[in-house]
Amino acid sequence: MSPGVLGDISTVIFLGAGLSTLVGFTWYLLSGTGPALWLTSDWKSIGLGVGFMLAHELLHWAALPAAVRRRATLGIYAQRAAAFVHFRGNLSKSRSLFVLTLPFVALTIVPLLAAPTLPSLASELSFVAVWNAFGASADLMLATAILREVPKEAKLLWGGPQICWDPKQAAGASNR
Repeated sequence: MSPGVLGDISTVIFLGAGLSTLVGFTWYLLSGTGPALWLTSDWKSIGLGVGFMLAHELLHWAALPAAVRRRATLGIYAQRAAAFVHFRGNLSKSRSLFVLTLPFVALTIVPLLAAPTLPSLASELSFVAVWNAFGASADLMLATAILREVPKEAKLLWGGPQICWDPKQAAGASNR
């Protein structure tokens, strides 16, 4: 991947804010009410926030192949108040995209679609959808970079928080 593919933290925050705004506006169009950015209780908001953050990372973990899942590490960056899943190994381009986008689909798109059928959970669903959209912004930026830069046949080498691919390996695969 090209250096600085995610840019600096301000780019990620800007994209997260824009994506969250878009999800909130979509929520408004679908439901006619604004999304809940904070729930009625501070403890309920904090509990739901921690819960969906862990669910987000567990979805990344669940999307990994079983052999990789056994070696993956789930943890928390205390300084960043963020959870993570790290592993070392190779994944295909399509599996990498699945791993990166599953939490966005499950915790942002699905709640948006489920909201009309579950009005009693509208506040909680909107809270999760909007905040997960913000949290998934780095995943979506990375998925976009992989879509643009990595050939279909390439295997991506995931090394903890870093991901790279070997253009020679991809060229060899396409010559077979």
